[in-house]
Order: sequence, then C-alpha cells, then structure tokens
Amino acid sequence: MVLLGHRAARMSSSARMAARSAAGPNTDTQAFVFDRRDAACVAAIVLAVVALFAPFLDVGGFWWTDEARHAMNGVFLLDAFADRPFRDPYTYLMEYFTRFPSLSFNIYPPFFHFIESLVFALVGISELGARLAVMLFAMVGAIAWYAWARPFWGVPAALGSSLLFVTNPIVLLWGRSVMVDIPAVTMSVLSVLAFDRYLKSPSHGRSIIVGLSIAAMLLTKQTTAYMLPVLLLYAVMVGPARHLWNWRSLWGYAIVAAALAILAVHAMKFGSLYVEQSLGSEYEGAGGTSKRFSNERWLLHLDAAVMGYGWGLIALALSGLAALVMLGRTRHDLFVCAWIGLSFFAFSYVVAYPDDALRYTVYAIFPVTMLAARAIAVPTLPNSVRWAWAALVGAVVVWNGYAAFTTAQPFISGFERAAHFVRTLPDKGTILFCCRNDGNFTFHIRREDPDKDSIILRADKILVSFAVDHRFGVSSYVSTAADILQLLDKYGVGIIVSEDRDTVGRPEFPLLFETLNSDKFEKLQEISVDTNVPQTRGMKIRIYRYLEQKPIRDGMIVIPMPHLGRELRLRVKANEK
Repeated sequence: MVLLGHRAARMSSSARMAARSAAGPNTDTQAFVFDRRDAACVAAIVLAVVALFAPFLDVGGFWWTDEARHAMNGVFLLDAFADRPFRDPYTYLMEYFTRFPSLSFNIYPPFFHFIESLVFALVGISELGARLAVMLFAMVGAIAWYAWARPFWGVPAALGSSLLFVTNPIVLLWGRSVMVDIPAVTMSVLSVLAFDRYLKSPSHGRSIIVGLSIAAMLLTKQTTAYMLPVLLLYAVMVGPARHLWNWRSLWGYAIVAAALAILAVHAMKFGSLYVEQSLGSEYEGAGGTSKRFSNERWLLHLDAAVMGYGWGLIALALSGLAALVMLGRTRHDLFVCAWIGLSFFAFSYVVAYPDDALRYTVYAIFPVTMLAARAIAVPTLPNSVRWAWAALVGAVVVWNGYAAFTTAQPFISGFERAAHFVRTLPDKGTILFCCRNDGNFTFHIRREDPDKDSIILRADKILVSFAVDHRFGVSSYVSTAADILQLLDKYGVGIIVSEDRDTVGRPEFPLLFETLNSDKFEKLQEISVDTNVPQTRGMKIRIYRYLEQKPIRDGMIVIPMPHLGRELRLRVKANEK
C-alpha cells in the first residue's frame, strides 16, 4: 500500500507538470522544480556553447585593440594577488602601468578582470585563457536566462530563446573576443534572475545575493546602469513591488549604493573623458552622429539591430510580437517588450558611432530572442502552429550555428613572435612600441617576463598623447627627427618595435618611421603579421636597435598624462638602467 501510494504521488506530480506545460506560460509566483527535462536543456546549452566557442579559443592574436587591454587587466590582478601591495596599491598600479602600458582600469571597472585573473591562475596567462573567461560568462548567461524564463514560458520557448542567444552572430563575434559586453549581459540576466527570486520570497540572504549580482553587473561595465530602471519596471509590472520597501531590501540597497559610489569615485579619479568612452558621446566626426535626438541617431540603432540580430531573428521576433498583440499577453511579455524599449532608448542616447551601436545590440539580445520563441508557448494557438514555430526557431538556430563555423573569427598574430624575439635580446634598455597594436605586444612581453622587469613605452604616449581618441584633444611632443632622438635618449630606449604603417593617423608616427631609416638604428628583424583583418593585411613588424642608447636620465621615467592631469613615474633600479 505504501509503495502504491508513492507511485500514485509520482504519477500525480507528473500529471500536474504535464498539465502546466500544456496550459502554456506559468504566471504563478512559485519557482519551478528542476527536473530531468531541465537538466537535458541545460546540457544542450552547455554543449552548444562549447561547440561554438571552444574551437575558436586559440584562433590567433587579439584583433580588437581593447581585447589586449582587458587581458592585461586580468594579468595585473593576477600579479597584484601574488605581490600583495596592500600598503600602497595605487602606486603599485601606476608603476605597473608605466612598465606595461596597456591597462584600461581608467576606463573599465574590474569585475570581469577579477574572474579572468582566476582563469589565468588555473590555465596560465594566454589568449586562450582570456577567451575562455568570456566563454564561461556566455555559458552562465544562457543558463541563467533559461532558469528565469522556464517557469513563465515553458521548456521549449525557454530553450529555443537560449539557443537563439548562443548561436547569434553578434554574440559569437564579441563572445569569442576578449570584451566585457557578453559578461555585462550575463550579469544583467543574473540580476534579473536574483531579483525575481527575491520578489517571490524576500529574505536577508536573497537580498544580499541581489545586491551582489547588481553590484557585479555595474562593476563589469558602466553601461549596465540602464538595467536599474529595467529592474524597477520588473517589480512594478510583474511584482509584487511592495517588496522594494521591505526592510530586508536594505541589504541589497546598501551593496548597490556601494557599487555606485565606487563608479562615482572612479569617474572623478580618471575624469569625464573615460566616462564618455564607456557611456558614449555626442561628438561629430569619424562617422558619428552629433545630435542625440536626431533621426540619424535613432535610425543608426535600428540599422545596427538588423545587422546584429539578422533577418531570421528579426522576422521571428516581429511575428512573435504580432501574435502577442492579437492573441493576448502576460505581464512578463510586457516586461520583455519594455526591456527592449529601454535598451534601445538608452543606447540610442549614449552611443553615436556605428561600430559601437552594432556591439551594443547584444544588451537586448535575450528579450529579443524570447519574442522570437514566444509563440511556441501561446496556448490559444493550434498545436500544429506551435510545432511549426518551434521548427522555424530550430531552423534559425541551425542556420546560425552553421554560419558560425563558416565565418572566420578575426585575428591578428605575429606580435607574440616579436615579443619572444625582443625578450631574447641582450641590453634591451627600455622598449618603444609604435603604433596601434601595443596591447598585443605588451601582453606577450609580460607573458614571457615572470619577473616583471621589462619597461615598454608607447609612441602614442611619449611622441604624442591623446586620451581614447583624437576627438578629445591631442598633445604633440615631437616635430623633428632631433626631437625623437632626444626623447629616446631621455627614456633610455634601446629597442624600437614598430608596425610598418600608421593606422592611427598621426604625423608623429611617419616621422618616427623616417628617423628609424637613419644610420643611428640597426634593423634586427622583420616579422610578417598573420591576419584576416583588412586593415592589417600585409603588415610587418620591424624591430630596431638604437645604436646610441643612453642610460635613463636621472634614473626616473616620467610620462605625462595630460588627460588625467598627472604624470606616471617609475624609479628604475640601478641594474635596470
């Protein structure tokens, strides 16, 4: 009898689950019970991420200039954990940046780089390790989205939506690159998931988890601040909003306030120019649109959405939206639409340039994929229509997955060979690098320098200085070959590593190229760059020795940073001069 009772209970439970699935979206406030179907779906998501990301982890060198800076931020934190500069961490950071001048903490907050440093600790400092960190974020984001969406729209729609995310071309482009946008999107989804769980059942622990997830989101990238009104809308539209004023919420508010305070101090410390870089700008030129509320600005982001999502996903999302308008919608459907609208407004307001607009389409990718898969869970549609819709979603997933393997991931390789060659040279002195891909070279120098005693100078800091982009102002320090030689003497430069073309667009760099052709320099090596990026095809890296190398003047390297209103200083040890 007891055995029969247990069997009856199991059958009853299975029947209830089947009934809920057949009825369509679940709008009750209880979290779902994780079952074998969910385990299979999570496994499918993990396998899809591994299949589409893992083959490209070691594709080649960083292709986007910010990639190497994000990687170096992770290396810096790894080194800081080992060196433990607790007495004066700021001086440690400044001196580290003077030696390896490819950090970007002046622009980006550090949460992703903290996770990246842990990956480096496990697998070693490498481009593969940096990409692996981003891949893990993409995997967590897709699983978190499934966990949030599953109770409201059922297994097929939640799985379809997650797979549309994993296979989307713009997600794959930036998810295979060492950029913080996919990690930022993942932290946004985790914040929604944690907030949803708190609203359903408030507790001190869940309040802390919500606060930590939102703080981590904000400290991944400042642009995620747009999610704060999105979360507020979730409480109002889905609710119950009264839990926002629950005294348990104070834990979460305190943690988020601390994160916002950190971002405020960061902005004041490094200046508004870097906030503009993270949040966009209103400057004209270089293909940007100047008026925030101009038609051109808003059409720019519509064009970017079509390019980023692809016509297949766009068509499914628009059809899904039409189905909801005609056949009925839930509060969660309205929230998804509001999320898309807030994202579009926020990034239309702050982003003025086409490349940036295309990258920022990933911030609304999850709600867009849910609109595309939503009709699968509309109970008033005939089963044949829902099956056909599921087949269309599957077709887009398969097509995008196929395209992912036939579309080459951008890469630029050769700087690792240049770094290895330079590290084998005797009496290097300081090393001057020109021009654009300084981050790639610096990353590989540090990878081969466990003692961290190299000193790399950037031509765009000592020959000319500009913050982020020419639009924000330029300070030039040389106008003749004699000026360049004087700076080389001042900084004790012994080796110059130079790209053979100026892709930055500054007259100081062609002047350096001319100077290097004089009898004061010996060409030691020329390395061809392997790349599929059009701007760098046929590029060569040339390595020179300065034959009249001098000791570093006064044993002190001082690099002006006019856009920060300070100087970088490094006292060089006697055996390093």
